Amino acid sequence: MPKRSSLIELHSAVVLLGATALFGKLLTLSPVSIIVGRSFFTVLSLLLVMKILRVPILLGRKQDVFLLAVSGILLALHWCAFFASIQMSTVAIGVLGFATYPMFVTFLEPIIFSEKLQFRSVVSAAGVFIGIIFLVPEWNLQNGETLALLVAVLSGLLLAFFTLVNRKFVRQHHFLQITFYQHLAAGLCMLPFAALLAPLPMPAEWFLLLILGVVFTALPQAMLVRSLTELKAQIVSVSVALEPVYAILLAVVILDEIPTPQVLLGGLIIMAMVFYATKAPAVRPLTDKPDH
Repeated sequence: MPKRSSLIELHSAVVLLGATALFGKLLTLSPVSIIVGRSFFTVLSLLLVMKILRVPILLGRKQDVFLLAVSGILLALHWCAFFASIQMSTVAIGVLGFATYPMFVTFLEPIIFSEKLQFRSVVSAAGVFIGIIFLVPEWNLQNGETLALLVAVLSGLLLAFFTLVNRKFVRQHHFLQITFYQHLAAGLCMLPFAALLAPLPMPAEWFLLLILGVVFTALPQAMLVRSLTELKAQIVSVSVALEPVYAILLAVVILDEIPTPQVLLGGLIIMAMVFYATKAPAVRPLTDKPDH
């Protein structure tokens, strides 16, 4: 595939991933119901793709299945916090709060993998923290916007743990196998809560969940991985960092959610630091990062 076509496909995938944030507003379901429905349709579509491509479903080692299940639970908790923050506030607050996850990876990765902490990473993490300060409307948990931001940042922390767990598997198994088990575990662990705490989705909501699981989850994930066969991981990393930007723009157009100047300033600082971090010499391919 020509490089230009690969870039178009890459950015199309990032736009689709950014659009997932809007489902937190378009769906009136609880976060746990969204996760169960999304995972159900994603798993079905992955099974079909794996059958077509003849990718084996079973893994060689049972302990890998267990660890992938653990990472799937982390993914579910991340999604739960992510969608909850959007429902509590706005798409902008949700995606910018979650975009802080590189800051957590910066400090957790050297601890877990006994690696040296890079100066560039420390600077970018400090910049992200400054950006968060601009996003906080007031230091009061009674303020809904502040609480939503904290939940969004929690989703970033959970995503960081998920990313670090994924680092163990991304070079050992096919990405479809990894994604299949993680989405299966995410859906199963949330299923009891959805069954007990939430009503069944209406037909129109089932359709939106189908679109979310197939078009905005399985499809962009496959497109992202395919783009890595033609493009450098550096280009893919910088492009995926635009996901919050696309999400905010889509929220402006579709939901008429216009961020305040203070949120825009904080977002610009966070995005600048994310781009600064992705230009580090030793950038990891973003197959370690889940779809949203």
